[in-house]
Amino acid sequence: MKTKGIKSEFLIHPGKNKDILFVVMDNIKRLGIIETICLAVTYLFLKISSAVKILLLNLRGYNVSSTVFIGGDFFALQKHKQSINIDDYTLIGNSVHLECMGKGRIELGKRVNINDFVRIYAGKKVTIGQGVMIAPFCFIIDMDHSFEGLLPVSDQPNVASEIKIGNNVWLGKGVTVLRGVSIGDNAVIGADSVVTKDIPPNSINVGIPARIIGYRNK
Repeated sequence: MKTKGIKSEFLIHPGKNKDILFVVMDNIKRLGIIETICLAVTYLFLKISSAVKILLLNLRGYNVSSTVFIGGDFFALQKHKQSINIDDYTLIGNSVHLECMGKGRIELGKRVNINDFVRIYAGKKVTIGQGVMIAPFCFIIDMDHSFEGLLPVSDQPNVASEIKIGNNVWLGKGVTVLRGVSIGDNAVIGADSVVTKDIPPNSINVGIPARIIGYRNK
């Protein structure tokens, strides 16, 4: 989410590891009193709007922490209660879709940062660990169609396999993650890559299909 002048740490986690008064004074110094007040009012409106969305989601059987921030045009769909679980201090940008098909489940860990226009679909289970950063336009789906023989693909059943994304992973803009994939902790996936097989921890990966080009700890 892009909100001019207000630091993201203040906007997402007010008061956590930050002196709020210091942040406010810093904004006044850089932007002036009037603009700081306008930004503070905008921030308050966004927080209230997010809190209302979380309340409504939880009343409908979703499991969303009260410390989560949800942007505009958010869409979530589940057929069974508690199928979508969003843990503490997760940030969800604008126009994000989370959808569980049948008995599918989506689990988002603490401090996950999901940017705008991300789509996550689960026919079985998609698990995203703590501190994961997901850039705009990423597409994560744990199912696809069978295409055996020459029978029309639309007439064949879906096949689902669990996706696991570890802690502190970074998915660049437009990354696609396909079914049955496990991405290890601290891995980086470059923009527009397609992940079709398991990714080892700490690795740097790019391309279609994504391949290792290096390691973060070497």
